[in-house]
Amino acid sequence: MTWLIGGERSVHKIAQIIILHESIQDLSTHDWLLIVLLSVISAVTLLFGIKLRSRLSQQRFRQLVMLILVNLGIKVGWQGFVGLMA
Repeated sequence: MTWLIGGERSVHKIAQIIILHESIQDLSTHDWLLIVLLSVISAVTLLFGIKLRSRLSQQRFRQLVMLILVNLGIKVGWQGFVGLMA
């Protein structure tokens, strides 16, 4: 929460906004709608994950996270393999 009211991180965020100002202005309405949609989905799934974490044992939660990471790794590996064969 401290990053909202000050500190080194807020300076970095302000610098990013200044540097990206023109790019941000060039975004279309479609892009902004997509950003808002993905932000809402992200917030909802974060809240779901917090609730899920409080209901699962630490071991079960770690197993679930590991399963997700392994699946993502397999998917990325497969996409890389297919890309090399194309």
